[in-house]
Amino acid sequence: MTVKSFVFAGLALPLLIPATAFAQNAPPACLAGREAVWLGGAEVAELSGAALQSEVSTGSGGSLLAAFRVTGDERPLRIELGNHSQGDPHLTLYTASGTMITEMDDYEGTLASRIEHNLAPGDYCALARDVSNGPLTATLRVSEMSDTPIVTAQGRASMAACTAATEAVTLDDAALAKALGDYTFLSETFSADQGPKYLRFNLPGNAGLRLTATSSQADPVITLYNAAGEQVAENDDADGTNARLDLLGNLAAGTYCLGATSIGGGSGEIRVSVGGVDPAEVLRDAYRQGQIPPPSSANYPVEALDLTSAEPQVKLLGGSALWFSFDIEERQVVILNAYAAATGMDTRMALFDVSGRQITENDDANGSTDPQIGPVLLEPGSYRLALVQLGADSTTGQMRAASLSAQRYLRAK
Repeated sequence: MTVKSFVFAGLALPLLIPATAFAQNAPPACLAGREAVWLGGAEVAELSGAALQSEVSTGSGGSLLAAFRVTGDERPLRIELGNHSQGDPHLTLYTASGTMITEMDDYEGTLASRIEHNLAPGDYCALARDVSNGPLTATLRVSEMSDTPIVTAQGRASMAACTAATEAVTLDDAALAKALGDYTFLSETFSADQGPKYLRFNLPGNAGLRLTATSSQADPVITLYNAAGEQVAENDDADGTNARLDLLGNLAAGTYCLGATSIGGGSGEIRVSVGGVDPAEVLRDAYRQGQIPPPSSANYPVEALDLTSAEPQVKLLGGSALWFSFDIEERQVVILNAYAAATGMDTRMALFDVSGRQITENDDANGSTDPQIGPVLLEPGSYRLALVQLGADSTTGQMRAASLSAQRYLRAK
């Protein structure tokens, strides 16, 4: 509760209604540091018949935490975030005490979210946001299972295999050969609501190839076919919600066709690119996405993390992972926490030993989108920690603040 609402409640409301009535009608404090609003704007959003519904409209990094009350018997209910005209909806369901019940991103081939769950009488909260923490315009709805849903299964927009008879944009051989050698790209842009797009090209042997489909609104997927129309490779979300395939000289020379479409037939422009890729760039992408710790020879920024400091480290986190290093001199239990939900980020942490082996990782802990590593018992040695913003493009993610802190537990001497 903010200072403003505390003063209002303490000075004005007791003159109008009993304090017990105000407490009963206040939305539950589902998430620490967040104020919920009753779904639909009612004094109390009580699901006892008609569906409850609110329109969600947020800017980048924004979200809506909407509360509702279930009365009567325990029963299955439907919580939906759909009818979106902007963004990729992500929905999380919490108890009144802040325990996460479940979450949903893409429901059965759509970009919308739909949760169906047995709920006992009590108060609950639904957190509505864009999966990449961008702007979101959508409808949040809670209803009985007998009501008509607003989110229905669609499946992927149909993308037939690309054969010699398939209509496609044919890339120029000389221009592609130059792009492969220069590590540049040939691109085509199309609207997702037009259906699949195909690019046909002739590939010389032993060429490093990068294939991408990027979009600020749609969720693209790409499939590579050989001359016989057989699928060679496919990717959906390699980099946030963008698709990417890196093929390092392992394709035979010949004719290939790249197909691209949008999951759930979403709207927005999709940019499809074919070009060369530097193997060193593939490694840098792995570092940027927190997949593998960079060696010292990579000259990738790695900051020292002081586990003994009582002060948290506050950093700016964008689409690229932040890497930290620390040394353990004696056997001890360590807990690492990152806090960024309040700034609109969903983050993940991964811990590696000196050999590059991932020891453990975590996405969501303690009923929030903030991660926690541990308690984990660490032996003496050197360690690397990655902090990553989920759902963000590794090169263009919006920058926001994140706080990192540590706790240690040593054997008493």
